[in-house]
Amino acid sequence: MIVLLSPSKASVLPDKLPAGTQPEGEPLRDYRAFVEELERQGVTFFDGRKWLVENKANLLGPIFYKSGAHWSQESGCRVAAQVFSILQTKLRKPLRTIACEPVKERVQARGQDADLLRLANIWTNARFTEPYLYPAGPIDRSAGKFVPKVIFVGSSFLWDPIDMIRKARLADRKRSRLYYYFKTRAISPNNKLGPIDPASTKWREEVLGSDAV
Repeated sequence: MIVLLSPSKASVLPDKLPAGTQPEGEPLRDYRAFVEELERQGVTFFDGRKWLVENKANLLGPIFYKSGAHWSQESGCRVAAQVFSILQTKLRKPLRTIACEPVKERVQARGQDADLLRLANIWTNARFTEPYLYPAGPIDRSAGKFVPKVIFVGSSFLWDPIDMIRKARLADRKRSRLYYYFKTRAISPNNKLGPIDPASTKWREEVLGSDAV
């Protein structure tokens, strides 16, 4: 099992918060306490917030776009690459890799990069848009690589990493699953969300029958 910590936009860009909206006290107190507890319990985790902040200068685009509340697709891609690198070490099997470069520039936001714009529903969004960079790297088609069954459990911050994982064929697209709040979504072929019935969901078998969670 690997726990992934995703960043909030406000914690990464506190200088962009309007006057009077900054949190009181220690804004990262809960985050730091959670990290300390994971370390204390010996849980394998990847701190996506810490990694992105420390590697910000190496990213081709921003961690968050002005028009989105979730991390950029490039950020999600690079985090996915790091998580699967850890997974490869844990499984002791060669896995396919994900290429986050080169990137393709677009003038319009897509997916979660536009969620704040859709929510704002404003007449013109010119002041909130910028060049958008999307990973367009080649797919690793190496033969003999292990393709694991992965159970993903999380929030909408998983959507972009999972989309990149699906496109790169890093996880078994027929057997891997995303458990998202009160719904579940298969990685492939159509990514449709469906309700979860707690009484009939064989959670134990699902988890124990997977290669990673």
